[in-house]
Amino acid sequence: MNQFMEQTGIPSEITIDSSEKSHKRTKRGSKYDEYFTKMDESAECKICGTKVAWTKKSGTNSLRLHLSTRHKEDNDKLMLDGIEIKRRKGLIDTPPPIHPLNSPLNEDVKIENELIQQGTTGPWNEHPQVVSELDYSIISMICRDQLPINMLGGRGFVNFMRLAAPQFDLKPVFHYVQRILPTIVFNIKEKIRYELSYQSKLTFTVDTYSPDNSMTSFVAIHAFHTNPSNMIPKKILIDYKVFGIDEFNIDSVHEIIQNLVDAVDRNLTITFHPKLLKGRKVPGTDEGILSSFDGILDTMTQEIFHDYSELISNQKRIVMEQYTNEPLTWKNHLELLQNLFKTSTSLTKEEERNSRMMYDLLKEIQETTSSIHHQHYPTASIIIPTLRVLSSRMEQLRGRNSGNQILSNAHKTIQSMCSKYQNNMTLKTATFLDPRFRGRFFSESHQKYMETKFDEISKTILNELNEEEEDVKPSELSSFDLFLQNQNPKNSQKKKTLSNELMEYQNEDPNSRIDPSDFWMINENKFPILKRLASEYLSIPASSSGAKDLSERGETMSSLTSDSKEVNENLVFCYANIDSFGMY
Repeated sequence: MNQFMEQTGIPSEITIDSSEKSHKRTKRGSKYDEYFTKMDESAECKICGTKVAWTKKSGTNSLRLHLSTRHKEDNDKLMLDGIEIKRRKGLIDTPPPIHPLNSPLNEDVKIENELIQQGTTGPWNEHPQVVSELDYSIISMICRDQLPINMLGGRGFVNFMRLAAPQFDLKPVFHYVQRILPTIVFNIKEKIRYELSYQSKLTFTVDTYSPDNSMTSFVAIHAFHTNPSNMIPKKILIDYKVFGIDEFNIDSVHEIIQNLVDAVDRNLTITFHPKLLKGRKVPGTDEGILSSFDGILDTMTQEIFHDYSELISNQKRIVMEQYTNEPLTWKNHLELLQNLFKTSTSLTKEEERNSRMMYDLLKEIQETTSSIHHQHYPTASIIIPTLRVLSSRMEQLRGRNSGNQILSNAHKTIQSMCSKYQNNMTLKTATFLDPRFRGRFFSESHQKYMETKFDEISKTILNELNEEEEDVKPSELSSFDLFLQNQNPKNSQKKKTLSNELMEYQNEDPNSRIDPSDFWMINENKFPILKRLASEYLSIPASSSGAKDLSERGETMSSLTSDSKEVNENLVFCYANIDSFGMY
């Protein structure tokens, strides 16, 4: 052991000053106090006045991110000052611990833990400017294949590497999770911020997931936009956080978004699950916050079955599933009824009849929502058409089952939902610009609104298109192109207006089987203005999602503990983004 210490340069004895053992430590100010005024649940930037989400428990990550993205020069100065302080203390010259492949693993872990506790790991606490390709490939392997990060320190893996690649210097796990991983995360966030800064319209979704009997809440925030050159919508995880179940503050969402884009100058749509809404409005959005479609359907079925709470309790009791006292989602209720009918039930005839009617109604919702196919993900353009189709189906079912209270409730509730969401102009515009639906599912025409809302924008789009046409030199045109151009006056293209496009688009029949991206690419010359508008509205997703799936993948890569929370968050973030925004 002593020989190993001499080879690695690590002192054979690690001493702790008696003053450091004392629990009564002198209170020291943070290096960020020069730039922020801290309050209970926020900190105000002294440079720009922006309020940043911050608590004592959350640490300084949000402060560091704000400085690095908004005040780069001040952040660089802070980093340089920190390096200088470490140099004066002699920490900057401390050699990084070496992880010999042939040393006993338990000794390495013991030394590593002692160094972390002492804070003598020197430059390993600083994020490097450049990550080596080998270090990057190791993190990439963990994230892409969702492997446990601790396997890098496992006895079997270390022994395998010693035999397979004896010259390879496999470093301690903490090197990868404390130094390399945060640097990769930072670089990916910079690339995401750059990409989003060029989008004219952005959509964000916020999804939460809390496992049963858990005090933990997982939050996933995604951004969506469409590339006008190919009309393919893109989904990007911009943040993933793990909170105590009572710690999540919805107000911090706006701060997270503003760290990436200037929300005041962006046309934003934000989608939450309804239980997170509570009438809140986030600044910079079109019409406040949209409800997630899954949440809309949950609320709708809960209202329909409101008078049957005792029957639903009996259904849970008979199936003996571990359903919580929370209201059932429509999908969970359908699953519950499917299991119920597989058993010999003790329901009365009336209870069984009503249970069958509940099942038929939920099955109708399932079939209607799954009948619309999506190449990428379900978009908000399906919400109004789906509700209209369900309303029509309820009328047919009610005609065959006259006097049934459940169907009467369903018809009334769904009609109310149809009216409510047709008044949301963001949803209505998205539906109108979807060639599968156009304006055929509205009770009132949407053409007048489109002409008024987008008149000025359409002029700008036409000017840009005309400038692009003028950039084409006559020498670049073939004789055939010149002949056709002379046969059709050039001004005919410039006479195209939003009103003309809307009229022609409306007169065409919708095609429920066409892919919207394909339609707009095929018809970009026919409807240039509408195609540009479609690129801004057809990326809006129908529902917020992702938190549950991401939490499960995160648990695979790093078991969640109070000490590993940040590592878990960073691994999940890399898993979601490394293919699109990775370094190599």
